[in-house]
Amino acid sequence: MYPRNHPERADDIDAAIGGLSPFHETHGYHAQGVSSETAILPAGWERRLILLSNENTGGATGLCLDVHDLVLSKYAAGREKDKEFNQAMVRYGFVSKKKHLHHEEHEARPQLISLW
Repeated sequence: MYPRNHPERADDIDAAIGGLSPFHETHGYHAQGVSSETAILPAGWERRLILLSNENTGGATGLCLDVHDLVLSKYAAGREKDKEFNQAMVRYGFVSKKKHLHHEEHEARPQLISLW
């Protein structure tokens, strides 16, 4: 979770709802506070953010990464867990090579696609 308007609060997120927190123990999931330097994201990612706001968000609006930007970021990270995540995203049809190739804004995409 990236507190875009208050980046200094990333540690507060970890403390309040991070792994092994009371929130995590109660609800069975957690959030990780991150900074703008945590992930390598393709150019234009902010324009492709997905707004999430409904009756379950309590009046708040979340900004979520486009799934293709998320997958490219995980390819750039190159960790084994990211490779497994990306393989599942492709296997279950959440992403497609065709859509990746149509994002022409990011010069690194062809190199990342070749890793696919």
